[in-house]
Amino acid sequence: MSELESEAALVAAAQADPSRFADLYSRHVGLIHSLAWNRLGDRAAAEDVTADTFRRALRALPRYEPRGVPFRAWLCRICTNLINDELNRRKRAARFDAPMPDESQSIETPDDLAAAETRATVHALVGQLPAAQRNVILMRFAYDLSIAEVAERVGRSPDAVKQLQRRGLAGLRQLATQGGVDA
Repeated sequence: MSELESEAALVAAAQADPSRFADLYSRHVGLIHSLAWNRLGDRAAAEDVTADTFRRALRALPRYEPRGVPFRAWLCRICTNLINDELNRRKRAARFDAPMPDESQSIETPDDLAAAETRATVHALVGQLPAAQRNVILMRFAYDLSIAEVAERVGRSPDAVKQLQRRGLAGLRQLATQGGVDA
């Protein structure tokens, strides 16, 4: 029995008897927690997102239909959506928590300002990519994960990850040449 068939059997058992969901939880909790922790950088937030991912998955399990991809890909999609929600909440909260600049503070050097502006521009451009490309670009370059590690985390083949990376980088080049930073 292949891993996909074995997992499909676990899913079917959990759909018939929700108490069997614990087997799926045990099998995937490490991956989901790792994905959340890597993106959020905060253990408590990662634990919350992990718990919410499995709570939502259990609630939606009766509607889950296997489509020839691993169950973990569905879990990763749920987790990624929750991570994005958390990051958006943080971004909104940061707007109100940011202190007003103190005029007595020294102004950074032009090189520091240029580097900060470049980082902000790249961040804005990456934020405009489709979610799958954005996630691959972040995991590959911000978190320095290998193609195999990214493939495992997003539930796709290494070739699919390479293709998403190529498309993401091409999209960034196109946005940069068009001056495509949205405010």
